[in-house]
Amino acid sequence: EDIAVVGFTESPAGRILGLSSVEQPTIEIGRNAAELLLKKINNIDSPVEIRVLDAKFNIRSSSKLEL
Repeated sequence: EDIAVVGFTESPAGRILGLSSVEQPTIEIGRNAAELLLKKINNIDSPVEIRVLDAKFNIRSSSKLEL
């Protein structure tokens, strides 16, 4: 009752077990990584680029406080 558990990868097992977790946009991460890699291959002097992608926090029974 005093501990909440949260995972950082959305998984089928976690959903079944009620594990709260962060759902990462894996397809978008891969697409961005490939795009940035190709940009660097085509122009080694291209500047470093930081991209921030949205994630979703799925709250389930492992972290819900029941009153």
